[in-house]
Amino acid sequence: MVNTGELYVSAGDTLRITSWSSQATYPVYLVGRIRGLGGNIAPQQWAHTPLNDRSARTEYFALAEGGLLSLAVHVDSAAVLRGQTFAVVELCRGRGTPAIPLHVLIAGYVCRGESPGWPEGPLRGPGDGPGYVRRITGTDPAPDAEFSESVPTGAVWRLRSLRVQCVTSALVNNRACFMVLTDGATTLWRSIPTSYQAASLTNRYNAGVIGHRATGVGNELEWNLPADLMLQAGWTITSYIWGKMTGDDWGAPELVVEEWLQP
Repeated sequence: MVNTGELYVSAGDTLRITSWSSQATYPVYLVGRIRGLGGNIAPQQWAHTPLNDRSARTEYFALAEGGLLSLAVHVDSAAVLRGQTFAVVELCRGRGTPAIPLHVLIAGYVCRGESPGWPEGPLRGPGDGPGYVRRITGTDPAPDAEFSESVPTGAVWRLRSLRVQCVTSALVNNRACFMVLTDGATTLWRSIPTSYQAASLTNRYNAGVIGHRATGVGNELEWNLPADLMLQAGWTITSYIWGKMTGDDWGAPELVVEEWLQP
């Protein structure tokens, strides 16, 4: 007998979908085909709307007794990009706290053009494949303060690049402007600038995996980053000026990061 992948479900079985999303609340649709006890095949669709703060939302959908033939998760909005919405669909006995998970059917990112399904598979984790490439304008700190950007809860970042302006005051001193990576408490990496910055200058610092340059070019200076640098939730990207003088002023950093969800 040919195995068609049909999965028997009994009365009281449910589909449980758990989602995580950083995008606005666009609905996710579960679409399935079920063979009833009389042999008829009926399509079914359920709508589920994730939260947009990367926290989990779980919802249960009742199933009639019969055979589950296929199941897929999709979104209609082109605004949902890969890396923004992750979904796990399970077959459960019951719902809520007493629910017993019986089978993981689907796990993967959902976006236009990428609709994970069962029985095709495969099951994927939130770190599999490319993430969502984001451009982020950070916070503009007050004069005399360092800039600081943190990885949000529920996310993992790969820092692709960073660009920021530093304006030094007229007070004479040579400053060394560093970019510092921490886990929120401990310094993990400190990028050394390609040259000092004197008084009354406006320099722009560019961070990336760029190798080593002995000096900057004009007012453009560089910070080097480790390759494939992965930052966990709560880790920070901040600055430190050695030789800082009153009135030194950072602008708002511009970051490009690749983001994955971290359920």
